[in-house]
This record gives sequence, structure tokens and C-alpha cells, in this order.
Amino acid sequence: MKLSLLSLLSCGGVMTAVAAAAAVSVPQGVSFLNGEHVVWKGTSQVIPFRSAEVSADRVTPDFATDATFLEVLRPPETLAGEELGYLRIRGVRIGTSQLRVGDAVTRVHVCESPTETALHRPRVLITTPVDGAVVWGAFTVGVEVRGIARRPLPEDGEIRLLLSNGQALSPIRHPASPSPDLRATFEIDTESLSRGLLTLNAQLMGGDETVSSPAIAVRVVRPHEQWLLTAECEELVGRDNPAGFGNGRPTLGSRSDGGAFSVHTRADRALVAPIRVNSPGNYQMMVVARGDLAAGTFPSIGFALESRRNILTAGQVVDQRWHRIALGHPVRLGAGDHDFGLMFLNDRSISTTNDRNLYLDRFELLRIEEPGGELIEAGYRPGPALLSPESMIAGGAVESSERLIAQDGAFRFGSGGLSVALDRPLDGLPITGRVNIGGVCRWDGDIGAPEVDLVLNERTVLSQQAARPLFALDRASFAEGVNELYLRARLGDGRIATTPIQTLRVETPVETQVRDLYRFEVLDERFEASIKETFAAGRGNQRIAKLPPGYELRLQLPEELAGEFQALFHAKGGRKPEGRISFQVHHQGDGTSTPEKPKIVAFRPYFSSRDAGSVRLRAGPKTLVIKRVDRGEEVDLQFLAAILRRRREGADFQAPVTRLLYPPDGHATDAVDVCIVEAWDDDRLSQADVWIDGRPQGTFGFLAPGAGYAVLPLLTAGLSPGAHTVFVRAKDPHGNLGETREITIQVAARTEAEPGPYARAVHLLNRFAYGTDPAELARCLIMGEESWLRDRLISMGVGDRTAIGAAEARLTSVSRGSVSRAALTHALRTDNPVRTRFCFWVENHFSTWVDKTRGPAEWSEHKRFLALGAAPFVELLWASATSPAMVHYLDQSQSFGSRLNENFAREILELHSLGVEGGYDQKDVTEMASLLAGLTLNEEALPNGQGGRGNYVAAQVLRYDPDLGDAREREILGLRFPEACPEKRFDRVRLAIELLAAHPSTAQHICRSLVEHYVVLPAPQPLVDDLAQVFASSGGDLGKVLLALSRHPLFWSESQPRVATPLDYAMRLARATGSVEIDGQVHNFLERSGMGIFRRETPDGYPEEDAAWVDTNALIQRRWIVEEIASTVRRLSSGALARTPVGDPRAWHERLIDTTAVRLLGWTLSTESRAAAIAFLDAIEEPEDIPRELPLFIAQLPEANTR
Repeated sequence: MKLSLLSLLSCGGVMTAVAAAAAVSVPQGVSFLNGEHVVWKGTSQVIPFRSAEVSADRVTPDFATDATFLEVLRPPETLAGEELGYLRIRGVRIGTSQLRVGDAVTRVHVCESPTETALHRPRVLITTPVDGAVVWGAFTVGVEVRGIARRPLPEDGEIRLLLSNGQALSPIRHPASPSPDLRATFEIDTESLSRGLLTLNAQLMGGDETVSSPAIAVRVVRPHEQWLLTAECEELVGRDNPAGFGNGRPTLGSRSDGGAFSVHTRADRALVAPIRVNSPGNYQMMVVARGDLAAGTFPSIGFALESRRNILTAGQVVDQRWHRIALGHPVRLGAGDHDFGLMFLNDRSISTTNDRNLYLDRFELLRIEEPGGELIEAGYRPGPALLSPESMIAGGAVESSERLIAQDGAFRFGSGGLSVALDRPLDGLPITGRVNIGGVCRWDGDIGAPEVDLVLNERTVLSQQAARPLFALDRASFAEGVNELYLRARLGDGRIATTPIQTLRVETPVETQVRDLYRFEVLDERFEASIKETFAAGRGNQRIAKLPPGYELRLQLPEELAGEFQALFHAKGGRKPEGRISFQVHHQGDGTSTPEKPKIVAFRPYFSSRDAGSVRLRAGPKTLVIKRVDRGEEVDLQFLAAILRRRREGADFQAPVTRLLYPPDGHATDAVDVCIVEAWDDDRLSQADVWIDGRPQGTFGFLAPGAGYAVLPLLTAGLSPGAHTVFVRAKDPHGNLGETREITIQVAARTEAEPGPYARAVHLLNRFAYGTDPAELARCLIMGEESWLRDRLISMGVGDRTAIGAAEARLTSVSRGSVSRAALTHALRTDNPVRTRFCFWVENHFSTWVDKTRGPAEWSEHKRFLALGAAPFVELLWASATSPAMVHYLDQSQSFGSRLNENFAREILELHSLGVEGGYDQKDVTEMASLLAGLTLNEEALPNGQGGRGNYVAAQVLRYDPDLGDAREREILGLRFPEACPEKRFDRVRLAIELLAAHPSTAQHICRSLVEHYVVLPAPQPLVDDLAQVFASSGGDLGKVLLALSRHPLFWSESQPRVATPLDYAMRLARATGSVEIDGQVHNFLERSGMGIFRRETPDGYPEEDAAWVDTNALIQRRWIVEEIASTVRRLSSGALARTPVGDPRAWHERLIDTTAVRLLGWTLSTESRAAAIAFLDAIEEPEDIPRELPLFIAQLPEANTR
């Protein structure tokens, strides 16, 4: 289909064909930079092309394409004196089309974006009320469409509000809102609704899809006037504030009808009122308010108690006109006299016409349980100030929280406030035996611990009331084939949270007894209430019972428990003397106890589960009595949980079943290789070993606990060239043996041959991941390197989402240290280290400093990059440019009008896209700064209504206000940005990002950076050029660039070891040993080593040069971290491998050295390091110390400090 330039649209006018023709000259020598391009369906993209020297003002050559697949948004144009010209297109339909500009032709493939489409769409949010609010009378619902997205809002977009009763409402108003955002307000009169739960969902309809908001639930009530306090705000103006609210006071405003209201022009001017609460209860606040919009944001109001810094809940004003809103969610008020204040949280004044102010007319405070308080103040009589409740709300009986919960379990006070996470990802793994399934819960509010259900194949199989539940499932619990498993947490107020569903495979079911495990954490309400007197805070919501000498705990056991059980107790004692407890079960029915005499259990100076032997239980009421029996006042005995596990009936004669997955029969091995085995047992596996030519090798591989693959070193250096037989024998704790089929391997004479699959896998894992951790090594060899890397790069899987959940559930605050540690918690647990490594490269490329940006913005940015993964570069550049962390870090929020700040513009050109030698000049920096002016940050009440103390009661929200920018025509890198009206101005920002992502200098700069990170420094130019070609032809798809890198000959030939950064070093230690609970030690190590997560102060990111990480401090810190996590590092030579054999000690030493080195590094040691390790072992006097000290020594050798 032939397209010709008839007109250029601009706001409010049209450039006619005559005017356009005057600027056109005949192009000479037009050529595309690539023979093919990829564009993503639904998003716009810039395509550059080369032109001969242009002497006219600009050249607009003719062009043609098929409109079925491509929409031309901006015709091709080359400016005078420029070599590069540009056009802008959008993919309309999946398929391939030709694009012609002048005489040049390129093939354009329209594809689905490899990133989630939700990241491209505008976001629809209900800003008021918040989830969990209680409402009565007529109230306003505010809806926002956040248009700072890769795709613009549909021109025909309409917003509607859906109610759970089937109603669909249209807006009553569209409050003034600067483009690209869109706002709408709706009014709901509860008089026409039934009492109870009401669900609200907003939708943006238009274009070819409908975008929905997250649904929220509010509770409709009919309060009696006795429990409703109502006051006019002007009655409180002029009062002296209590000390906690400062000296600032609002002023008095008046309406044309004679009414008055309070005016808040500064954040320090609180409206304060006293309240007397006769008994504790939950209260919901309503306010009638309006606000002035500034920098794209309305005022936010905080409900503070006793102090302006103690915000219980908060909400947003949503209109310039008066409207009635539910302020946040219900809050808990204790008995007594209190002062509460309505706080203006987010004052901002840019100019006299861009000044945010708050106006308050009336507030209402409702007790939503039972009779509540009354306003009191000497000299202030509430009667005249009270709005008559009959004029607004019909009378009726008050609803208690208990009745609300009973009517609908989905009701909750506050928004969310409950999370549950699995301790580690299990998705996609085979079951090997008994599986331990740990979790972490976090919740807000003064309420008991949640009941946590373990749901297997849609059936609840076990439950615990705990902050950190721990379940155990026998293999017999699982069905044959694919099983689905998740945790569900339920609070007493109806809040519910779940984990991502994990799928686990069972090849062959077993028909043995299922031995249920019952665990009772100290937060379990089956313990007598007096246990709370002993509580000390653990991490997060966890509590620890600190038992003084002679203290007795009583636990009411479930009546249905009957049979023989193994008793275990999870606690921490002392060294000398030990902390000790006794335990006994009292059966209330017949007054007997089991055992007849209390059993004694001693605890070590660290938390562990101690086996206390057997106990027989009978059905009926019974109490477990636990008593501290030692007299060591100096011993801090800390108790966490009692555990009962059903004993197995009869002996276990069932042998493990084993299947050798790698190597294949006839495999030609490297000097070092591995055997990968899928093995399972009806109980659990205890050890496995490789047998070569009928002899055990004693290398004893990594055995995944409960789920995963067994990975065993296969050391062939001592074998003669030729054929050898190999099988693997596995063993369970009862001595039953299982063997794989026997295969033949070929051992070649030692030559410099091409690396085999194992050697290639080790190289790939060292460069793309964090070394040869057993699980990832198994995946790579089983799947094949190409399929493995593609799978790792494509998208965020269940394992990554599970690891993020584990990190967030452990977040006890949003301080800089906490979010840095949370990033490590995810990195240590994720089953996709390839994606994690890439994410850290992205964050180093778009470096921000958490000390300035603050924790919430940094964590949000980190999650966004994790979600994107190896996306097209334009998506990553967009994510960074629209990140509140980056906008704040580079001071963009203070750049507007005549007060331009060029930091952001300079770094986005120099560091983030084109590179220092990318062909831009100072004029481009200034023009870019002018174009970006209007991108700014505002403090806004958190969307869940959450309060807090100090600095974290509001979120930093990115807005674009076209009135803060410059509408004039700009020119950047040879692309003209026409003058635009406010409604079209933000699209110039989109166009600028697309321009930078498509520029050939960006392809060179980004590919060079990737080569320097993943391969070698300095980067070989031929490799950079080849990758830049892939970058340009694939739409900047970094997944395809990294796959091309892994195939490139230079990736394999440039294989000299690189110095491991502190992050590389710590991650390899942790992942090689399967350790996930050392995030705190790793965090501190990185801080001391000068590579703290999110802690690079300058925007250039941490250096890639090896020399940056080999100073004295770096080496000292590596020694310290090995000592700090010594118990973790010792796992490399633990278990059967560590047992001292009878025979030649030198052979044992060599086996230990080789196997430990392969477990950590993937390879045996160099000749020099091996000799040093042998000498080190020869100097150790006690044989039992050898396996304890060797891993610590190897972890500090030169090989351990490279990758």
C-alpha cells in the first residue's frame, strides 16, 4: 500500500501538503542500517536510515509499506547537514512486511514483545476509597489512568466503574488532569445498596483491549447517630495545637453561600481535634474536602494520632470541587483521651498557578464496632459544630467486626497487610523423598498469627498457626504425574494470602504410610495465653519464648492425634551448661501421662530441632507439658516450636529408585564431568556415589533435600584412555540400595581437544550465572546449553516470583539496608541465577544510589527490572527513565521551566544509551533537558491507605506535567521534535526514548558493555560489531543479543578467567552450598568490600575492570566472609565424603581436594594450588579436622577468586 505525505498533524492545526512540499527535496543514496528489523506489536519504534548529504532544510522522501502490518506515525525525514534520518512506526498485526524509503527496502517483522504486555499498558487505579474501607452515605470514588506507559491512552478511551451488585457507573466528572494521565470521579449513594461487602473495579475501555484496575472491597454500613461523630472543620481553626503537632495552624476560608472551611497551604498546618475513647475500637474517618492540583497531583491527607509523625492511615483528594471521601482504612484507637490531626502530607508550590493546597469542610468519625467516643475540649462545645446525622445517614443498628467477618471472610481492616511466601522455589522439580516445605508470613495489626494451610492438588493436607510454618510431606502424599502445591495464610479478620503455585513431578508413586507432621509454633493459640509473657521479638512477626528456669509451658494438643509419634523441640540453649527441658503428655480422660516419667532434652547454643524420642498418644483431650529443668540463670533458653511426627509402622525394605540422566551411554568425558541422577525413595535419600569399573569413587555428590536432582562429580583424570563402565548407587537411611543402569564412557588421551558438554556448561555458568551450583548445572546439561540459556532469559517464572515473595515477606522495613538485603534474599533463593545476574548488570548500567533515592523507590525499581529481564533495550531504557528512583537520583524532579537541570539528560545520553563517544554534543544535552522537563516526582498517600512513622507514609509517584515543560520545537541527534500542545507533549518524551534506543551508537555502547561484563575487557571490536548487528536487526532484543554472544567463537576463545567481583565471590559460595539463610552476612561483606547492593554513589556504576577488585581490602574481606559462614562452606566436604577411610591417607586427601574443588569451582585445582592444598592437609594433626578446614582453604585459593 503506497503512503504519501499529505499532512503533518500537530495540536490545533495541520501542516498542509503545500507547506510540506516546500521542505521536500529528492533524496540521494538512502539506505537502511539493516536489511531487516523487528518491531513490537502495539508499541511505537524509531527506525534510522542513512542519507546522502542534505542541503535543504529537511528531506522527506517518499515511502511505502503495508498498512495491514505497520502504521507510519512519523514519515521519514532527514534534516540538513545530517547523515541519519528517521521514521517512526507502530506494529499493528503479527507478520512480516516490506518498508521502502526512497529506493531502500527493509523487511520488518511485527512480533509480540518478549516482555509482559502489562508493563506497556497504562495503569488503572482506584485512588479512593482504599481496599478495606468502611463507607456510609454518599461517597466519591476516584479513578486514575496513569498514562506514563510505553503505549499512549486510546483516543476513544472511556472509564467506567463496575460494582459487585451488577451496576456499571459512568463518571460524574473528569477532574482537570494534565496529560498523559486521565482522571474520573464517581458518586455512590449507599442508601440504594445493601449492607455488607461491595466490590469495586474500574475499567478503561478503548482501542482493542480493556484494562482493569485491581479490585477493591469496601464495607457498606448503616451506623446509628450514637456512634457517629461529625464536626465542621472551621470550628477547629484557631485552636492551639498540642506539642506533637507543631505550631502551624490552618486559616479560615469562606464560600459564596456563607459557609466556611479550613485552608491548608503548608504541610505543617494540621487540623487537630481531641477525642475521648471509652473503650478500644476500630474507627473509620470520612472527610469532605477539595484540593488544588499541582505538578499533576492532588493533596493527600493523613490521619495522625498524638503526633504529626504518627500517621495511622492516609488517603487522596481526587477533585478540585468539594467531594466526600473515606479517608484510608479503619484504624484502631485505644481507650482514653487522644488528639488526632488531619495532616496535609504533600504540599508543593512551583508557581502561583501551580500550587497545591488542601481545603477541609467537614469530618466524620464512625465507631464500627460498638459505642465509642465523643469530642471534648475545654471551651469547645461539640453540639453546635456537629452535623446532624439524620440529614445524611439513616439510622440502624451498628455492625460489629465479628458480624462483618462472619458475613464475608473477604472483609479486612486495612489494605492487604498479609503476605505468605515459600522459603524456596520448588517449581518443576522431581520429588526425591520426604520434602520439607518452609514458609514465612508477615502481617500488620494487633492480631494473632495466621493459620497457614499446605494445599496439595486443591486439598488442604496440613495446617499450622505460625509466623514461619514448616511442613513435611512424604513422597506417598503426592499423586503420580504433576502435582500442584501452595501455601494459604488466613488471619482471624478474614485476610487471605497465597503463594505462587508450584508444580512438582512424581514419576512412580509409592504406597507407604503417610507420616504427618504436626508443628506448634509459640504463636499457636493452643499454647496457654501466659506464654506471651515470655515473648521476645524474632525477625519480622516471629516471636521467641525465652523460658526462665522452672518455667512451664502447656500446649493443648488436638484431640484426634493418636498413635506413636516422634517428639522434637526447636530451641536454642547454651554451651556449658546446656539449656534443658522436660516434656510429658497428660491425658485428661484417665489422668495418665506418657511417658510415665518426663523426658529430658538438652539444647545447643544455636537453634536446632532436637529429637526427644517417642511418645504414644491416645485420642481425646490431652496436654503437652514442657518445663525448663536446668538451673543455669546465665543460659538464655529460647524456645520456638514443638513438633510431633507420626512414627513409621514396621521396617523399611523399599530400595531407592534411580535413573541416570547424564551422561548418555558412550559419552566422551572431560577430565572432570558429572553424573546427574533422578532418584527417589519412600523415605529419603541419605547418600549416593559413582561406581567406575565396579569400584566406588567416594566422591558422594550433592543430594537435593526432598526435591531436585542428584549431582555427583565424575573424576576421570586417573583413568586410562578407553572405555569404562559407570553406574550410580543410592542409599536410604535404612540401608536399602538402588542402582542406575550401567553405561559406558570413553576416556580420551589428554589433549587440547574441543571442550565437551560439561566444560562448556561450566564456562556458560561461570559467565552467565554465578558458577556451577548443582541445580543449575543439572538443568544446563539435561536441557542442552542453547535451550537452557533461552529458557533462563525468556521470562520471569514461578521460581523467581517465589523468591521475590520470600524476600518481601522478610522485609521488616524499607530502609536502604533492608531493601539491599532483600535483593540478596531473592538472589540466593531464585532458581534462575542467569536472569538475576542480568538484572544486576542492568541496575549497574542504570545505577542509582539508595542513600539518596530511599528504599521503597529502589526496591520498586529492582522488581521492575526483574520483571523485564533480558527485554528489548527500549523497554529497559524506558523503565529507568520513568523510575522514581532514577528521576530523584538525577534531580529531574526539580527541572522545569527556566530552571533546567541537565543531570538526567546528560546521563541518559552519555551513560545509559549512546556512550561518551556516541556523537552527541552539549546542544543535544540542553535540548533533551528541555524536552524532559515536566517529568517530576510527587509525594502521594500510599494506595493501600497505609500509615507509618517518619519518612515513609507517602509514596514517590512519577508524574508528567506539560505546564512545567517547554512546548517549542526541539532538535536532538538530527531528529526534529515539533512544537506540541499540552495533550501531545508527553509523546515527545516517548519519541526521545525510542530515538536513543534505535541509534546505532546505542547498539555499540550497550553491546560493548555486555561483552565487558560477560566476556573480556577490553571488548574485542569484531565481537561488539557482530552483537550490534543483532541488536539493530532484532529491535534491541537483549535476549537475542545474549544468545548470539553465547554462540560466538570469541565467547569461547576469550576464556581466560576474570577476577570475581565481591558479588560473584559471595554468590558462588552460597549457591554452591545451597545456602539461602546467609543474606545478612553477604550483605555486610559486600558493604565492607565496597560493592554494596544499590550503594554506588556515582551514576557510572561499579567498574568492570579486574583491577578494581584485587586490592588488600578486597582480599581481607574474602577471608573474613569465609570465616563468618564457615559452617556453610564446610558443606562442600560434608556427609559421607568427610568420613575418614581406612587405608592410604594421601589418596583420601586427594579425593577430598578434587571433589571439594569440583563442587565449588566446577574444576580441579591447578598444579600449584593442589600442591598447596596437599601441604595444608599434611600439616593438620587431627584427621577429623581435615574435612572441616579444607573447604575454607580452597575457598581462598586463586581459582576461587576468578570466574
